[in-house]
Amino acid sequence: MVRNYIKSTQQQSKTYTDSELKRAIQLVNDGEPCKRVARLLNIPHRTLRCHISGLRKSSVVGRKSSLQPDEEMSIAQYIAIFSDFGYAFDKIDLKLFVQSFLNKSGRNCPFFNENLPGDDWVRSFLERHKSVLSYRACQNICRRRAAISCDSVNRFFNNLEDTIKNIQPQNIINYDETNLSDDPKSKQMIFRKGTKHAERVINTSKSSVSIMFACTADGIFLPPYTVYKAERLMDTWILGGPIGARYNRTKSGWFDGNCFKDWMQTLVVPYFRHVDNNTPKLLIGDNLACHLSIDVIEICETNNIRMVFLPPNSTHLLQPLDLAVYGPMKSTWRKIITEYGKWVKEDFIHLYQKMFFQDCSLIS
Repeated sequence: MVRNYIKSTQQQSKTYTDSELKRAIQLVNDGEPCKRVARLLNIPHRTLRCHISGLRKSSVVGRKSSLQPDEEMSIAQYIAIFSDFGYAFDKIDLKLFVQSFLNKSGRNCPFFNENLPGDDWVRSFLERHKSVLSYRACQNICRRRAAISCDSVNRFFNNLEDTIKNIQPQNIINYDETNLSDDPKSKQMIFRKGTKHAERVINTSKSSVSIMFACTADGIFLPPYTVYKAERLMDTWILGGPIGARYNRTKSGWFDGNCFKDWMQTLVVPYFRHVDNNTPKLLIGDNLACHLSIDVIEICETNNIRMVFLPPNSTHLLQPLDLAVYGPMKSTWRKIITEYGKWVKEDFIHLYQKMFFQDCSLIS
């Protein structure tokens, strides 16, 4: 339960100054009796005794801060950068971000439950850094309007137009995740007239493999990044795949923060360094929470990369890979697995490579 602090109206003012306290300590250290000095300078005897014995080294009260001031300022700056990228934090996001920060540094804060701050700390943090951050109400719009609103689309393209000025096409990358499953989906077939249930027997497990594709504005595809659903990565799942492709695994089979960071470090950053390391670069993609972390921001700042996020629920309208690449690619994939039949993970890499050779849009 959140504690609501009520400040006491009875303020106890000190009857002595810090200079008088220092003078009293010096007198006692020189041999004067503690009680006499305390009575002479109007300082509580117990207070003076605590300072002399070292039990109280300063006049600052309260427990030790959970984070250092420079750490808090760094977190505030990171959140401000996320806001510039178009991703605003709420209080839950801030808590999870601080937890990730502490876990990354290998620290265990005794004042937080599993390194997760409480509401009191969040409120105090926002108050301490109100020169950088502001907690304010935002305009809420329904999901349907967010998906098709002309205003949101126009704002996105107006901002994008300003952002891509003076950025070369080879320095603009559009990225998106998708998945390839072993289910070829429905297909038109011939049945006896009047059949109530038009069905065909085919063995599928509904399993899928997640893939990150990325393409530059001048039409160059980066090698794909594949994520399996597994505890560990087997050699038979990666040998014989597309040239330059990278592989990883997660428990869920979907991209997480570590996979996204590894994708940037192993594919995006080497490509940008190969093209030009001094000019601005741009990444355009979905605003998924797993794409944002301290490590990703540091990579962006180090390599002069800016991120632009598509408006929520608009990928079916604005995501170039969704509109121009994934349709033909998945059509090719369905043909391949329909001919092949049920496959396991060891078979996927060969079918994966076959799809790349058949679908020319994926060959850079």
